[in-house]
Amino acid sequence: MIKKYRFCFFCMFVFALLSVYNPAGFGSLLSIVLSLIAFIFFVAFLYYFLRVKLIALSFIIKDIRNKMR
Repeated sequence: MIKKYRFCFFCMFVFALLSVYNPAGFGSLLSIVLSLIAFIFFVAFLYYFLRVKLIALSFIIKDIRNKMR
């Protein structure tokens, strides 16, 4: 799970850089397509990152409940 969101973050970063620094220039069709790909990886990154955080938060809450008993 952790490797998935690291991979998504890396791909998002690479495609975002490629969308800005490409030979066709910023605002071209290639730049727009690369920006869309970067956005898709950003959404996937958020999904996996929040999923990991929610799982960790649920374990913390369970631990607190067990200590209060």
